Amino acid sequence: MALEFPSVQTLGTVWEWAKQNLDTWFRTLGNLKNTVAERDLGSDQTLLFSVQFSLFCVFMSELMTIPIFVISKSEKITFYMILSDIVEYYIFFIIMAMCQKISSLIFFGHGTLRSSVIVTLFASAYLPLLHLSDYILLTDKTSVSEFYGDPSKWMINQPNRALAYWAFAIIALIFLLIRFIPATRFVHRVGWLRATLICILTVVLSIQAYEFFMHPLDKLLLSPAL
Repeated sequence: MALEFPSVQTLGTVWEWAKQNLDTWFRTLGNLKNTVAERDLGSDQTLLFSVQFSLFCVFMSELMTIPIFVISKSEKITFYMILSDIVEYYIFFIIMAMCQKISSLIFFGHGTLRSSVIVTLFASAYLPLLHLSDYILLTDKTSVSEFYGDPSKWMINQPNRALAYWAFAIIALIFLLIRFIPATRFVHRVGWLRATLICILTVVLSIQAYEFFMHPLDKLLLSPAL
């Protein structure tokens, strides 16, 4: 059966959706706090908008990762892999929002879990940029399997790539903290010091959660058996 080409109205709707999210994306890259501050964090409309905006950012992230998989001739890309990747993103968004809320409670912040979820979803704007590190890591099958199987072995066998990867990771972390701290001050209504401590603890807890929950899933998705 022949596939029908989308109607002009449908294409127009998709284009308007993309333009709106591109505008929000560029503004969020520049200032996460302003994007969050201009919206009512208690509104269902804000929550729904943050969800669909994060979906746009996840889609862009997937587009960032597909070329390097094709170039490196690593595992065959399947619909299952893409869908699993998207589900994994949202699991991590929830985990990170919970880590932020826990950190806020520890340092006597006042933001709600709902606010933490919203700011985390808006922060997905930085995902496509973070995936630039994939072009350092995912250059061949050996590099992928070594990194996810035994990172220390990968660093020994490919010291130059390891140095570039971790340098990028440190720079990205500093950049994210610069963007997150003002947003955290606004969402959790704390000063600079407590906002900084909340962000640092959120990063630490999120990394631990990733290692415990998400890292095994990454290894499974990149398994040759799939």
